[in-house]
Amino acid sequence: MKRAIKISDLKVMSPGRQGRGGGGSIPEPAKGEGTVIELEHMDRHTFYTGLMLALSTLRDGFPTEGRKFHEAFRATIEYLQAERHEVAVEGIEWMQPDPVFGVVHEATEMVLEAKQDRIVALLNPQLREARFKISAKQAQKELRTLPKPEWFMDLAKRFDERLRV
Repeated sequence: MKRAIKISDLKVMSPGRQGRGGGGSIPEPAKGEGTVIELEHMDRHTFYTGLMLALSTLRDGFPTEGRKFHEAFRATIEYLQAERHEVAVEGIEWMQPDPVFGVVHEATEMVLEAKQDRIVALLNPQLREARFKISAKQAQKELRTLPKPEWFMDLAKRFDERLRV
């Protein structure tokens, strides 16, 4: 589903606040006013799958626990929240670190979904290391079947950089 909106209107509105269109709706831009983009909504499973496929083109595996992994995922999510993108990922506003444990639970959810989809294999029962079961060539082919493959590659590169820090 796509909606035309002005870039200047892309913001999170708290409940009870109303935008210029009233009732919390996204206003239609006035003729000739602002830049209009198509905002594509993406479910979490597609987001996780795309990120994992793109990451598999850059590396053979990755740690699935610890500070580095959760920091890399968190930094990727913060980038998506801070930058203005043409894709809105379902539930991204709730992807925050657990205040007690400091982990982002959706990062683990992403790995478990990738395991279920046979993109990764977890090498031990403690879920500490994942290895991609899919070749980089096959991942690129499957990535091209998803919306916005270049967008996923950009995110995967950022995620990979954070894992290397």
